[in-house]
This record gives sequence, structure tokens and C-alpha cells, in this order.
Amino acid sequence: AEASAQYEYSSPLDAMIDPSCRRTLSAMTGIYHALLERLAEDPRRCVGVRATRLSTLTKIRVALRRQRGRS
Repeated sequence: AEASAQYEYSSPLDAMIDPSCRRTLSAMTGIYHALLERLAEDPRRCVGVRATRLSTLTKIRVALRRQRGRS
């Protein structure tokens, strides 16, 4: 919950980023948000030896959606 709150809190700062970098920032924050959603679905993933990850294909999908202006 804290990470999601910080994610939302920081979103207005995106406007301070150089326009040439905003698409990359959007893709990266989209991937981070997708990871947060995965952890929210199953909080037990937050503990343990194995890291919670998104597949490369999922990262590509998220990044492409963000590049097209969709969440």
C-alpha cells in the first residue's frame, strides 16, 4: 500500500522530466506499477528467496501500451 501511495504521489513530478525522456519514464513507471499490482494480488510474493518478476513479454506489452498513451 505504501509503494502504491508513493507511486501516485510522485506522478505529478513527471511533468518536470525533459520531454525527450517522458516516454521512457512512462514505460518504466508502467512496468513498476504492473509489478506492484502483481504483489498486491499475492502479498506472499513479498517474502522469500525468489524475487517477484515480470516476464520480458509482459514488460514489452506494458511499455508499448504506455508508449501509446494507455495504462
